[in-house]
Amino acid sequence: MDLEAVAEAVENSAEIISAACEGSSIEEPNVGMEFQSEEAAKNFYEEYARREGFVVRLDRCHRSEVDKQIISRRFSCNKQGFHVRESKDRIIQQLAKELEHQDRLCQHYRRQLFSLLETVDEQTKCLSTKVELVVNTVKKLENEVQKPLI
Repeated sequence: MDLEAVAEAVENSAEIISAACEGSSIEEPNVGMEFQSEEAAKNFYEEYARREGFVVRLDRCHRSEVDKQIISRRFSCNKQGFHVRESKDRIIQQLAKELEHQDRLCQHYRRQLFSLLETVDEQTKCLSTKVELVVNTVKKLENEVQKPLI
């Protein structure tokens, strides 16, 4: 097959594909679309999803409080995560619990620090006493060593 025949085959394929797309009655979904029934909406989104290469799942439904008719329905891609909505009170409760935990840790660390400082003070006194003894001993030895030389 020569290059011209391949180019002609590609053009014909492109024309067939574009004609098929133009003839398709599936349009892009947009906010505010209305349907005659829930089934019609479901069929529309399933066909759109099939054409685009994903699967649709039913997500949320809002009904009228008066006559319980569906006011809105949300369709989602099946790969989209489920929305877990936490109330503000629950979030505040979790944050308060975490703050209380951190406060207890802070108090614990403060006690350990004061304990360490007390130990350091005691050890400093003990060491300074020992150093003072060593210094005095060295002075005595120096004095004793220097006396015979004089």
